[in-house]
Amino acid sequence: EGREKNFGPQHPDTLKSVSNLGTLLKAQGDYEGAEALYRRALEGREKNFGPQHPDTLKSVSNLGTLLKAQGDYEGAEALYRRALEGREKNFGPQHPDTLKSVSNLGTLLKAQGDYEGAEALYRRALEGREKNFGPQHPDTLKSVSNLGTLLRAQGDYGGAETLYRRALEGNEKTLGPYHPLTLRSVSELGNIFCARREFERAEELYRRSLEGHEKSLGATHPDTLGDIQNLGMALSGYGDYEGGEALFRRALEGLGKALGPEHPKTLNVANNLGILLRKKRDYEGALALFRRTLEGYENALGRDHPSTLDSVRSLSLLLKAQGDFTEAESLMRRALNGYEQSLGSLHPHTLGSVNNLGVFLNATGRRVEAVDILRHYAEVSPFSFDAVAYNLARYECIEGNLEEAKRVLAAHLENHPEKKEQALAQKDFAAIHNWIAETTFP
Repeated sequence: EGREKNFGPQHPDTLKSVSNLGTLLKAQGDYEGAEALYRRALEGREKNFGPQHPDTLKSVSNLGTLLKAQGDYEGAEALYRRALEGREKNFGPQHPDTLKSVSNLGTLLKAQGDYEGAEALYRRALEGREKNFGPQHPDTLKSVSNLGTLLRAQGDYGGAETLYRRALEGNEKTLGPYHPLTLRSVSELGNIFCARREFERAEELYRRSLEGHEKSLGATHPDTLGDIQNLGMALSGYGDYEGGEALFRRALEGLGKALGPEHPKTLNVANNLGILLRKKRDYEGALALFRRTLEGYENALGRDHPSTLDSVRSLSLLLKAQGDFTEAESLMRRALNGYEQSLGSLHPHTLGSVNNLGVFLNATGRRVEAVDILRHYAEVSPFSFDAVAYNLARYECIEGNLEEAKRVLAAHLENHPEKKEQALAQKDFAAIHNWIAETTFP
């Protein structure tokens, strides 16, 4: 206000205040207010300095980040590419501002499902920041965390955990335990445990992140609501469906207000709530949520985005449970084909879809087809996905292919000898129970 009175609305100092206020509103979750300010700052800087000035490009980047947060990936990408091109020309490929644009574009490509493109940009940003700042600088650690998130999305949980632990340790030392970047690392490490079904360890980390975000950002900020959703995942993971549902509904309502009902983050919560309702056999409630999320993802992200395929998979399992086998099979095959094309044959989502389809084919009297598809992927994945190998061994045994069943099951139990008792209790393995009992699996 003071700068507007002293200098006028288009003065560089006034526009700097406009931009700063936009950043504050964005941090508070007021995206509409932030966008108006960012656009005003960009327009003023273009007039004052031209389209390639560093301050103009900063406004371009800020607006791109806001559009991404609002789910406008196409608009964000155009702005991020413009900022990157301008900064490379102005400063060179290794300048901190250039590397920030590299990282921003990588984050956007990941959100769009282009993991290969994102990885190249993330590694470029990490290498540049390590050279410029050293291994413990917050910007370097942010790149470490970004790369970890990408590896998790690609199914490399071990690689992701290593990076997350490095980021968490570094952020705690340099920024303290309650800094947003530290809390992000805490939550991300929780995501790894959740993906591994270590829900109690995940819950501990999610509660720590939630407490920190509530104190620093408030109860209705999107980051706080993201923690609430994560905590709901952990609770529902170990069977506390009532607690999980309450948290999902709280996150869904909050994100719907903050970001809108069609934002990808809102849709993600709706999909997770639908999964929980399916587990509770509230099929009507789950069906409404799944169809809503699928339509929303298709409109926002396209038919082949991994998040869209997650929704396809969820809907297929519900329809199977309801006895709508025709649409269920069509959606299972769509999910499998989409995951394989976008994520590859070895990704857990792909192999999970293989297993879903194999179980479905067996349940509908088409065991030979089930064996064929499971056998193909078990060979591709070298038994890296437990359910594929385990169910293949079951079906081979039922079909009388006992030596093949033993071979597949042995590979599974060598990795998981603790599951020997489960295999001994499995009726489908009746013909090889003696072999299981007498064999030692390291």
